[in-house]
Amino acid sequence: MAKTAAQRRIAAAPAGAFRKLTKAELTKLGLLTKSARYIETGKRVTRTTTTISRRAFVKKSEGASFEELSRQRSEGERPYRSKKSQAQAEKQRETRFQKGGQNSKRAQAETRRVERQAQKLDTVSPPSSVIRADGSTVQPYRVSRYMRDAFSDLRRRKLAGEFLADGDWHIMADMARATNDKRLPRLLSSATPEMD
Repeated sequence: MAKTAAQRRIAAAPAGAFRKLTKAELTKLGLLTKSARYIETGKRVTRTTTTISRRAFVKKSEGASFEELSRQRSEGERPYRSKKSQAQAEKQRETRFQKGGQNSKRAQAETRRVERQAQKLDTVSPPSSVIRADGSTVQPYRVSRYMRDAFSDLRRRKLAGEFLADGDWHIMADMARATNDKRLPRLLSSATPEMD
């Protein structure tokens, strides 16, 4: 289907050439007042005026869809707008993961991905904030066969809420960072050992 002149003009226009419709304008167009529609700046609002959705506006302004932006931010390719939005996104991911449980398809796929990447690791780096008693920083270290073999079990145990010994926890945490594990915030949360 061929595009009209208005559709071609809107497709070529930058995001800065649009403004959000007010509630009164949305009502005039017969749209829901909670919807987010955008119109070219300077255009009169009539029933025949072409508008674009919030999704189209975000794609125009950010250069990617909501799903692509979410993936890019979670993988560190694109920064979050603020620390608050980053914390909120991590919380939402954790909630989705917990609702699906450990046996959800998403959780299983993430586990397989992380375990495959862990088997390919040669070296891992502790966080740069780790400083030795003599003032030097900890350098990247080689991944041993034990570390590769133990990682899956340590990760599973930590996600189940089990306390890990200090050395095991550091192995699991460093490897989880190196594989860009989506469950990293949960894996890094501390658990106190059970007292008898």
